[in-house]
Amino acid sequence: MPNFAPLAALARRLGVGPLVQPDPPVGPSEEDWTDLYEERAAILEYDGGWSREEAEQRAREEIASMRFGRK
Repeated sequence: MPNFAPLAALARRLGVGPLVQPDPPVGPSEEDWTDLYEERAAILEYDGGWSREEAEQRAREEIASMRFGRK
């Protein structure tokens, strides 16, 4: 983790507000959700016997439910 103390001291001397280190992102990224959707659709198609269109639709619904708490 970088040491921001020297920059904070400079900011105080220049009268600039405090430098705040941003919080790291919390939770899955957009890429994580996409990967999960693609994996779930593949499982439904190949292991579940669904057509590709049905598997993708069902995967979208399942991921939306997980992500947004809805169907």
